[in-house]
Amino acid sequence: EAKTEELQCVIDAMATFLEGASWKEAVATLLHGALIQTQSAYGFVADHQEDGELEMLAEEESIYGSSNCREYIGDMFRNYNSGNRAEDSTTENLIGTVITRGEIAIVNNPSPRHGPESQAGRHNFIGIPLLEDSKVIGMIGLAKSPDRYSQAEMKRIDVLIQTASVLYQGYRRHSLEEK
Repeated sequence: EAKTEELQCVIDAMATFLEGASWKEAVATLLHGALIQTQSAYGFVADHQEDGELEMLAEEESIYGSSNCREYIGDMFRNYNSGNRAEDSTTENLIGTVITRGEIAIVNNPSPRHGPESQAGRHNFIGIPLLEDSKVIGMIGLAKSPDRYSQAEMKRIDVLIQTASVLYQGYRRHSLEEK
């Protein structure tokens, strides 16, 4: 049943994109599917732009509970975009790890160094790069799952991640053709 839901999500996202070349709506559909598959309370998709900045394309708090994550993730984006792109595993730099290394970043047992208790840094987090060949073109971040994030979650949403990368490549080509 989970694979059927995942495939339906992919079909819906592709149809959205093909009907109007709306990358943001298509990626929001994929994000929603990833939240359901992992039972995460919060998720986002970001575009890694040519100038190195990150732009939030989609963000959602799911039916799995209040996540209290928006403000903290916003701080992480501002921190990254202001030039703090160190590649360590503190929450402040999880985005930098995903974007600069092109690697998955997982934090399941955040310590106080990962952020104040009242913020998202006290919840588990997984950041997944979106790739075009080996170039990082964006990322998906999920937070506050009732379970630990692991390779099992990656397998659950692998098709969604691959579809997001393919749709993004189509979006970029479409944007270049319009110029």
